[in-house]
Amino acid sequence: MSQLEAHWDWINHTLKPRYPELVDPYCAALIGYDQISETGKIEGRTLEYVVNAAKSQRAWLFELGMNLLGKLAMHHEEARQAIQLMFADKKADIRVNSLMCLHKSLPTTLTTTLLSKGLADRSVRVRRISIYQAWGLNLSELIPVIEKQVQLERNLGAKAIIELHLALLRDGYALLLDAHNSGNYWLWVATPNGGMRGRSVSQTEIDRRGIQAIVGAKKPSKAKE
Repeated sequence: MSQLEAHWDWINHTLKPRYPELVDPYCAALIGYDQISETGKIEGRTLEYVVNAAKSQRAWLFELGMNLLGKLAMHHEEARQAIQLMFADKKADIRVNSLMCLHKSLPTTLTTTLLSKGLADRSVRVRRISIYQAWGLNLSELIPVIEKQVQLERNLGAKAIIELHLALLRDGYALLLDAHNSGNYWLWVATPNGGMRGRSVSQTEIDRRGIQAIVGAKKPSKAKE
């Protein structure tokens, strides 16, 4: 079954009644992807239709384009180049979209190169997405880059997010002061499924048990794929 066929009922019953203006670019992206998948070649404007969807600021269209472009990038250098060109765009929103196309099955050189640049991007939003992706993809090789960015980061909100995810990526846990309960901390621990879990801990408990015992003899961490 083609992607267009798989989405056809949803397009007609959900997308078209709510956002009719998205039907044509949505279908164009699906048709472009199907043609590339069927022939194994990128010809004409097939990739362009997918990239246009990936650049969109409309959530449903972007999510489709991100998914399709990410799949094509696994097998086609032209698709990987398209992601790189998106990251070079002057618009921060499109740079963000390019980083959201990255996933674990893509070449590490591509993901680390773009995320390294993203961590130092002039846009706070791009920097935040970059640390989320570095954490989500478990790219421990980016730890030195992230440590450097922590020192350079001037936006307090972004700095806090970077520090949290750096600790999770590097150590498997993060211990942060509880701003609402003096003398207590929030302990965040990385989980194998790529998330984190947290709970409040007191200084007394830390002194009595030790942070490693609280975290666990074996810190849960995400296995590299």
